[in-house]
Amino acid sequence: MYQKRALVAGATGIVGLNVAEHLRDLGGWEITGLSRRRPVGASYMKTHAIDLLDREAALKTLKTLRPTHVYFCTWTLGRNEDENIRLNGGMLRTLLDGVAAAGTVEHVAVVTGTKHYLGPFEDYGKVTPVTPFREDAPRLEKKNFYYELEDVVMDHAGRHSYGWSVHRSHTIIGYAVGNLMNIGATLATFASLCKATGRPFTFPGTPTAYHGINDITDARLLARHIVWASTEPNARNEAFNATNGDVFRWEQLWKRIADYFGIA
Repeated sequence: MYQKRALVAGATGIVGLNVAEHLRDLGGWEITGLSRRRPVGASYMKTHAIDLLDREAALKTLKTLRPTHVYFCTWTLGRNEDENIRLNGGMLRTLLDGVAAAGTVEHVAVVTGTKHYLGPFEDYGKVTPVTPFREDAPRLEKKNFYYELEDVVMDHAGRHSYGWSVHRSHTIIGYAVGNLMNIGATLATFASLCKATGRPFTFPGTPTAYHGINDITDARLLARHIVWASTEPNARNEAFNATNGDVFRWEQLWKRIADYFGIA
């Protein structure tokens, strides 16, 4: 039996798939992936098609697993932040409750993001954040499912004596077969459609987003960071911002993308 056994929740997503591929490249890991649909072209890992929102069915599968490292790289969107808290917190609880019986878990890594500092979806662009973002900044006085995820993993880790880490990425760009939540593929598709139809490449966001400073997170870098934190004792029980480190404004980058595709 492998000494290091990874359980990746969200194995078809941009983050989950890149975590699994990084573990594969490192070698020495048994990799098990969880997702609602089985990943394509991932013969290097065992897969289970389960829905963490279906608690009873998910627990039956999870109780058969003996992971040492758990990577929570999935989420779901509700109608409002109360529902986001209930759904996402429930998925993480189901996952951690399911693997608790084996008593083999050493570390749980949870992926969140910069809405930790900006507030929930409905408040995007309405909050004046304190920058630069620091991991020890106080929470906003707002409901936020990222806070729920942190509370859940810290509670379970304390009760079951394992380590945790939280990874606050920004807009993630990466590659995953069949995954549509990917700003790189989305922009390329949008630009290609504009070129094919003769339409101008018009920025679809707000003036705040267009003129403001942004950063992004490469899914490959994020995967390396997540795995590092889950295996490095000095990174135990910490939250980390995880971005590429460079910043940009869409008002500068938008024309470069348009020029690349030869469109107005």
